[in-house]
Amino acid sequence: MYNVATVLHDIAYELGAIYFFPYVRLIYKANEKKDILFSCFTSTLTKDPLTTILLAREASLIKMQRVEEITNAITDFSCNSNAIFEDIESVYLSAKALVEGHRSDFLDEMNLNISWSRYRAIFVPSAKLLDRTRSIFRYLLGNFSASKFSVASFVKFLIEKGLGITEDVLNERIGIVQEEIVWYPVLIGKNGHIYEPAWKLEESVIFEWLVQNNEFFKFLVGEFKRRER
Repeated sequence: MYNVATVLHDIAYELGAIYFFPYVRLIYKANEKKDILFSCFTSTLTKDPLTTILLAREASLIKMQRVEEITNAITDFSCNSNAIFEDIESVYLSAKALVEGHRSDFLDEMNLNISWSRYRAIFVPSAKLLDRTRSIFRYLLGNFSASKFSVASFVKFLIEKGLGITEDVLNERIGIVQEEIVWYPVLIGKNGHIYEPAWKLEESVIFEWLVQNNEFFKFLVGEFKRRER
């Protein structure tokens, strides 16, 4: 049996090809109990630990079911929870150091007027907040000028509040309560765009950005697109 994140709308199958990406569902104890889906595509493949943060999904927002078989499953990659937490630690400590090193610089940039608490749901998203946060997501990831402090503060906040992980938590052992593979559908649209149909039928801001900016995802999704021609 396979544990699969459910495609919510049947019309998704008519919009392009759906591939099932390997994710791991981790229920763990940090500052509080967390239930998060993490991509198995860690930095050992992507060469960038930030991708592990970008692709994290709150499990409570995703409907899951067990099925006897699936097609187009990407089975060539294995999951490793240690690699996931190593990526999180790497990104968190880098972001924290950058924030502390540039705090004084940020005082001159208060006109950015960013309320961090409103935007934590971009990487660990809630449907209610995403529409309000897409513009700030694009802003922080480079379509517009953003200070290193702004980006680092944002990522640090997401890890602390979204994933429940702080430096104190990292210094202790994170207790994993449950760990299982979940197959997460990614729709490669006939229009060339990418969607996450287990969540909503809108372009995936995060996957679109990764395909443009990360060689691993650029190659992987490029191969899928070539298959469908």
